[in-house]
Amino acid sequence: MFFIHFLEHVVSVHPKFFGANVKDYITQKLYDEVEGICTGEYYIVCVMDTYNISEGRVVPGSGWAEYTIIYRAIVWKPFKGETVCEKNSISCSSLPLLGDAACALLCR
Repeated sequence: MFFIHFLEHVVSVHPKFFGANVKDYITQKLYDEVEGICTGEYYIVCVMDTYNISEGRVVPGSGWAEYTIIYRAIVWKPFKGETVCEKNSISCSSLPLLGDAACALLCR
């Protein structure tokens, strides 16, 4: 089943990315780090939008900054016994070594 969740994530930023476009960089890094991952409880399908990006906190000794982001995401949490319909994405042209009989069975 799909849900909309408010989630929180911490993004670390190298000092070379500090500047006028740091918020855009942080947002893109959030998408790259969290979309498509499994947290153990649910899968994050996509990030819808960000609500709050905190002020950067410099990590002592490294110069990196950490930003805490609160965002809204669509998540999928499968329940026990839930039926999931799936379309087979194997094409016969990508399986030339199996032969026509195997392709006929796989690509129905």
